Amino acid sequence: MEAPAKAAGLPLPKLVVIDSPFRFIVKPIVEYAIQQQTANPDRHVAVLIPELIESHWYHYLLHNNRPEAIRALLLFNSNQRVTVVSIPYQLRA
Repeated sequence: MEAPAKAAGLPLPKLVVIDSPFRFIVKPIVEYAIQQQTANPDRHVAVLIPELIESHWYHYLLHNNRPEAIRALLLFNSNQRVTVVSIPYQLRA
């Protein structure tokens, strides 16, 4: 994964895992992304958001909407240098 960045002479991407007590995840992620955007005005910030893919439409009603909240807050509170990437995953029975 680092080879393309090295070959292009770009800085290597860095994965940051943010700890958050009590399952409060939206605010720490949004604050960190905006902080990084401000601290590094010459770089892009990518936020990877895992999204559970359900097998039935009605299962979506049972799960929370945290990915949508994170995406909306980042897109409204940041500038063009923050990219939100959705990573779908599916749990199999």
